[in-house]
Amino acid sequence: MRHLFQKAANLYLKERSREIFLSYNIEITGIGESMAADRIAHLLDMANPTVATYSQKGMVRIRITAAAATKEEAMARIEPIAEEIGGIFAEKITKRSHT
Repeated sequence: MRHLFQKAANLYLKERSREIFLSYNIEITGIGESMAADRIAHLLDMANPTVATYSQKGMVRIRITAAAATKEEAMARIEPIAEEIGGIFAEKITKRSHT
C-alpha cells in the first residue's frame, strides 16, 4: 500500500513541478532523537536541501531532501550535508540509503 501511495504521490508532484525531489537517509543508533537534533540544529532550518530527524524504534533516521532540475543536481546539494552529518555521527551510523 505504501508503495502505491508513493508512486501516486510522485506522479502527482511530477505533473505539477519541473523539479525532482531526492532524499537520502542516514540511520543512527545509540543516541536519542532530541540529542541528534541538537547536534545538527544548524542544519535543520535549511531550505534546500531540507534536513529532518525522525525517531524510530531503536534508532534515529536523518533525512536530507533536495529539489533540483536533475537527479545529479539534487545529489550535489545532498552530498556535502551528508558528509557533514557523517562526520558528526560517524561511529553511530548503521545505514545510509536513497529514496
